Amino acid sequence: MHVRVNADDLGLTSRVNDESFDLISRGLVDSASIIANAPEAREAIQRARKFPRCSFGVHLNVTQFQPLRPAAAFAPVLDEERNFTNVFWRVRKDDALRQAIYQEWSAQIERCLDLGLRPAHIDSHHDIHLFPEFLPVVFRLQRRFAIRRIRRGTRIPGATREFRRAIRDSIWIARCVFRGSELTDYRCGVHEFWKAVQSSSHLAAGLKKGSIELVVHPGNHFDPVFREETELLRAGLLAHLKERGFSASGAAVPRSYGWSELL
Repeated sequence: MHVRVNADDLGLTSRVNDESFDLISRGLVDSASIIANAPEAREAIQRARKFPRCSFGVHLNVTQFQPLRPAAAFAPVLDEERNFTNVFWRVRKDDALRQAIYQEWSAQIERCLDLGLRPAHIDSHHDIHLFPEFLPVVFRLQRRFAIRRIRRGTRIPGATREFRRAIRDSIWIARCVFRGSELTDYRCGVHEFWKAVQSSSHLAAGLKKGSIELVVHPGNHFDPVFREETELLRAGLLAHLKERGFSASGAAVPRSYGWSELL
């Protein structure tokens, strides 16, 4: 199995930037996602240009910080200080809001381009891009900026998913594949993957094919698991995976999925 390790939230704080680039410089992270409207985004983008072997993408954001392109349609998702809030699960996702999000996400990608960085992939802060209502927005961005690689929803190897969620995820992926998007077969946190591999030798043996994106959050101590994931990498997780036959730095490739695979 090809393994890609992605550092989320670049630009969030100076500590996030420092710890992320430390892991990149050590070869422990080979992909990272930048929050273009975050306080330290400019520094992150400028430093990213020094690591040509690392793939950098945009961590599309409408759940934190102020928008780059304010719009009246954002009123239901802004706080008193005009910052985004993570309340999209309870607001009406109408055409005006979707158009405002398209303009905002376009501005975030354009900021990366203006500062000399061409995003190689798309994902999002708090997985907002996974909302089915926003998938057409993502497709428009992919066409406009020629970005094919996109992050799938969480799928932990060996884990059983609730049937309704499996169907919903399968439809989402099928729509992406139909549009020519590039996705990995699995995606989960570093800690979740390590537990899955340790739990079953049969599972580990069955994961020799395909690809997985492992997500890590260096320098972000919001959740204790984030710190544990970073320590797992520093303790030699990738070397241990290679000993088991996994291959680091594997790019996702476009493919056609049968329904049995999607489920």
